[in-house]
Amino acid sequence: MSPGKYEVSLTNSLGNPIDSLNDFRRLQYARAFNQVGNLSIVIPDRFAPTDIRRDHRIYVHRSVGNQLPALDTNTFWLVSSVTHRPDTNDMLIKAKDMLWILNRRIVGYTAQTPYADKTQVELGNGNQLPIDDLMKAYLRENAGSLVLTASREIGILTIAADRSLAPVGEKQASYQQLIAVFQDLASMSAQKGVPLYFDVRTNASGGIYFEVFADYLGTNRGSDSINPLIIGVRLLA
Repeated sequence: MSPGKYEVSLTNSLGNPIDSLNDFRRLQYARAFNQVGNLSIVIPDRFAPTDIRRDHRIYVHRSVGNQLPALDTNTFWLVSSVTHRPDTNDMLIKAKDMLWILNRRIVGYTAQTPYADKTQVELGNGNQLPIDDLMKAYLRENAGSLVLTASREIGILTIAADRSLAPVGEKQASYQQLIAVFQDLASMSAQKGVPLYFDVRTNASGGIYFEVFADYLGTNRGSDSINPLIIGVRLLA
């Protein structure tokens, strides 16, 4: 099977185009379940040291055969470092996928408050939330519409509605990294019989959205789903 054709572009942190990176000498990237993915690209050394900065975006579009190019792996990548290499007259750019924002946000609240501790005691009335909804609550309160400090809100982030896919659970998370909190919650759910996968993806408007999936990453189109996808041989009359 053909690996396809790749089109790589660089934008600033707002998504405004800077340049094509199609002259790359090497391109490697990989994403993993519930972990921050990594990209590295080597290009000719044709940019000044300040031209490419942290949080500039890299988009990788891929096409196979006659298909139109599509954004690969459902994400753009945030530049994390740039290294100019005079010996080889090239530059190495490293970037992270959008799950990186969960590395850069903490649960910024003190213990024994309902913002930090999602427990029956702090939530009151013996309440517990489904574990996938716990993740979304923590994200809303630390990067979304319910954050108490406006400067911590990520304006381009949309958080999917609660779907209550997982068993209920509890978490104490004061000043912990969000990604570590979510990884612990995913492990908790798996131990209760429902694997959870969380992801931050690019949406059609150029923003990003957070979603949690149960049992598999993506949309169920199997025969037991409400919208099955049937692939087979079409018989001709």
